[in-house]
Amino acid sequence: MANGVFSKILNIMGLEDDIIDEEEEFNGAYEEETAYEQPKKKAKVVNIHSAAYAKIMLCQPYSYDDAQTVIDHLKNRRPVVLNLEALDGAMAQRILDFTSGAAYALDGNVQKVSKSIFIVVPSNIELSGNILNSTEDDNFYTSFFDSNDDIGGHR
Repeated sequence: MANGVFSKILNIMGLEDDIIDEEEEFNGAYEEETAYEQPKKKAKVVNIHSAAYAKIMLCQPYSYDDAQTVIDHLKNRRPVVLNLEALDGAMAQRILDFTSGAAYALDGNVQKVSKSIFIVVPSNIELSGNILNSTEDDNFYTSFFDSNDDIGGHR
């Protein structure tokens, strides 16, 4: 009975037909969607860091501002050969410290190749082996440049 009273009130207000029409439209739309639904194809997964685009970047910074370029290459997952021969000892040390910190933050690695040349690699590249002489100091971060060091022929 409560349903009948409710229907009469809606009918007097002129809303009963609208509710029935909306229900019919909704049911019809739902049936149409299920009737025409196509099975979805699985997306093909492609590695965006493929070896086909592998490059090794060569960088020789002349100022501290140039070190940003090295880090940009590292963020783009490109290995960098870093040549610090043209810099004085203090500037070369600052650039090496900045580069080493960024490489650490990006899970990369820095390896000394020669007296003032380093290779900086991102996390997707593994460095193996050691080309330093056994008589050289393995801790190049603290003793890479000393005050008497002559880098690239500059004093």
